[in-house]
Amino acid sequence: MKVNLALSLSIALGALATFGCGEDASTGSSLGADQIAFSSRTTGNYSIHAMNASDGSGKTQLTASDTNAYGPAWSPPDGQDLAFFSDATGQSQIYRMQADGGAPAVQVTTDDSNQVSPTWSPDGLRLAYASDRNHIHIFSDPPILLTFEIFVIDRDGNNETQITSDPNPGDTFQPTNTDPDWSTAANRITFVSNRDITARQLGTDIYAMDADGSNLARLTQTPSITDSDPTWSPDGNRIAFTSNRAGQNDIFVMNADGTGQVNLTDSFSADQSPSWSPDGTQIAFETYRNAKWEIYVMNASDGSGQESRDDGSSTSSVYPAWSPAP
Repeated sequence: MKVNLALSLSIALGALATFGCGEDASTGSSLGADQIAFSSRTTGNYSIHAMNASDGSGKTQLTASDTNAYGPAWSPPDGQDLAFFSDATGQSQIYRMQADGGAPAVQVTTDDSNQVSPTWSPDGLRLAYASDRNHIHIFSDPPILLTFEIFVIDRDGNNETQITSDPNPGDTFQPTNTDPDWSTAANRITFVSNRDITARQLGTDIYAMDADGSNLARLTQTPSITDSDPTWSPDGNRIAFTSNRAGQNDIFVMNADGTGQVNLTDSFSADQSPSWSPDGTQIAFETYRNAKWEIYVMNASDGSGQESRDDGSSTSSVYPAWSPAP
């Protein structure tokens, strides 16, 4: 999922480290089998919602609106839990909750830094995420941007381990490693990095690695282009991602080894944050086509059948996440 740093670092501060269920959530209720979770707002804060993937109906608010919540991720294999990030305690932290919103969310990370973009291990027992704890944020000329590393942690908050690092620690340029996505089929983690780009260049590429950080592979090589949001298909054979190589953000797909890169959206609007349907035939994404961010769905084979899932009740909907097969 795409980490919009300007958005995530401007989250309104809350007072509690737990979240109650949303005003429209039914405590202990069961969501439908084919759902898209997402972050949405009408006014003020973003909260986690879910809706029927087929037509956008049945919109259900899962977290309360007294603080912001972003980037929902369903737990495998059956989607019983959702992870997300919010800075309710002053820094962005990772939380997990029952997918129906029937109980307060539990804070997983506690470091005094920003943790974003949670993604679950194939067995649902661990979470990978990006953290900026190891880097000083200095704004200078030229500017030094926020930099992140990928960490893995047990779902209960124990055994936190860093699995990426700066490949050139003596260099003044500090690369960023962010946007992790953990394949349930291949047990590999994709992520976004500028580790092979010089300090004066812009852009990021997509990489893949084993769950312990080994066997690193560079999947895209696009200098001065931003490739981001890598998302594994359910069978682990393809990766959807966002790229601005056509002049604006579009949704692309490629094979797991980086070959066969194809633009699916090719529109004049910004299209980003792809998420696969559980059968791998469709992709949900966020788009700015009607003067606001909305969730759309399209066919994964060729980008056809692009349809909105907006019910008109929100001013912005972002970070779609399609639930796994029951």
